[in-house]
Amino acid sequence: MVDVVEHLQEYIETYDLSQREMSHLLGCSESHLSRILRRKKEPGYKLLKAYLQTPGLREKKIINNMYKLITNLWIKNEISEEIAKMLIAELKLED
Repeated sequence: MVDVVEHLQEYIETYDLSQREMSHLLGCSESHLSRILRRKKEPGYKLLKAYLQTPGLREKKIINNMYKLITNLWIKNEISEEIAKMLIAELKLED
């Protein structure tokens, strides 16, 4: 099962956000987000939907899917290992 709280905390850390900034992105109060992060309350549908639309998540999913596609092409010998490595290197984002 997906640990939503863990994902929220990772997002906050990755983008160096305060709880206030994250709650603004999610469209909820800071106290509501705090209760969720402390596992005192379960996130609801609206918060989960808002989280899935936060900047960066869509791009990360696309990159992960591309990595899987390249790996599968290489495993099936449809592209060479050298080409697979070059393509995967291109997927890595600069900080």
